[in-house]
Amino acid sequence: MRASTAAGIRLAFGDVATNLRQLGIPMKLASTFPSPWRGVALGAFLCALLLPLPAARAQFQAPGISTGLLRVFAEFKGFASQGELRMLDDAGVETMSFAVHLGHEPGKLRLDFDLAQVKGGLLPEFAIESLSRVGLNRVATVLDAEKKTILMLYPLARAYTEMAMPKEEVVAAQRKYTSTRQEAGRETIDGHACVKTAVTFTDDAGQKSAATYWLTPDFPGLPAQVETRDKQGTLQLRFKWVRAVTTGAKRFAVPAGYTKHASSTALVKAVVDQAVAAEAKDAAENPEKPEKPGKAGQPDKK
Repeated sequence: MRASTAAGIRLAFGDVATNLRQLGIPMKLASTFPSPWRGVALGAFLCALLLPLPAARAQFQAPGISTGLLRVFAEFKGFASQGELRMLDDAGVETMSFAVHLGHEPGKLRLDFDLAQVKGGLLPEFAIESLSRVGLNRVATVLDAEKKTILMLYPLARAYTEMAMPKEEVVAAQRKYTSTRQEAGRETIDGHACVKTAVTFTDDAGQKSAATYWLTPDFPGLPAQVETRDKQGTLQLRFKWVRAVTTGAKRFAVPAGYTKHASSTALVKAVVDQAVAAEAKDAAENPEKPEKPGKAGQPDKK
């Protein structure tokens, strides 16, 4: 196992010895595949196992599934956008970033991204390579507060999983909020003249939270940048473009032709199975022919 791989596993699992049984799950599953595919399967299974763990969720899944973002964007009507999501530590140093397409309507949020483009070492490099090989690197996370569900869509594999929102997220989504705004200065964001605006949210239990908007006339009624902070650090969304639009329920639903799987592990196994079968079929239909003398660098007979 390469040092970078071991370091990535230690990052997500913490004490590997204590979690050896968890680590054994993807290894056992991967061993059932033909030898050339075992490394790919192991990497993909590790991703399926690591992402739900607290260490990975705190760094990655929270930006995609948090009802905190629904609260922040409730100030605006439906919109579609493209931009960059960044996570910053307490010193303002970037710990992770990736390009996103973000869609929003009241009570709904969709975040599209490519795991292969995530900067910050969330997952081992070989695991990301494995996901890309079987088409699981592109992901869309869809939160629907009304249905209390979270979808994980994999467009290249035409597959998905569905899970219930965590109870604390359901409670947060059901609370009523009021907000107040206060101008906090003027700044330029990527060439857009902005009014920096501090926003305070107060829920029906008296709990407060905050966000900052950079509002610009270039995006009428919408921000050029949004920033919110919690115990995990600061989440910053900077938009390349954003426009008001009602995308409709279709944008937040499972597309036709997608296969539902009971878990991420089941989804990965099915996708790798398909890749192995496709390779075997191709090999059977296109067998390699033995090289003849005079070919591939062999001297011709004279």
